[in-house]
Amino acid sequence: MQNPDFEQIDKALMEIKINAEHMRKLLPPQRLTIVYLISGLSLNDGSNTLIINDLDKVNLTYKLYRIEARIRILARRFPESHHICLFACARRSLSTFKLTTNDKMAFDAAI
Repeated sequence: MQNPDFEQIDKALMEIKINAEHMRKLLPPQRLTIVYLISGLSLNDGSNTLIINDLDKVNLTYKLYRIEARIRILARRFPESHHICLFACARRSLSTFKLTTNDKMAFDAAI
């Protein structure tokens, strides 16, 4: 996916969950290995949080998606599986990611 929004990310993770549940029913003694490849801009707030390319015009912040937390929830749901996450993210250590209109235009032009 390129520049996914919240719904696209949720849909992809839901498909992984459905497929993992299906595989668990088909092959109960088998262990699943699920590999996630994630690239993007993220915040370093203790776990990887993706910055979604969707600007909240009121607060001048990009929407955030706690991807690592969601993957950890999936891993707890399927304890018989292995979840491997590879993050290729430019990480920021900001608690919020505020932009001016000029920054927004520059960010969009870079994409």
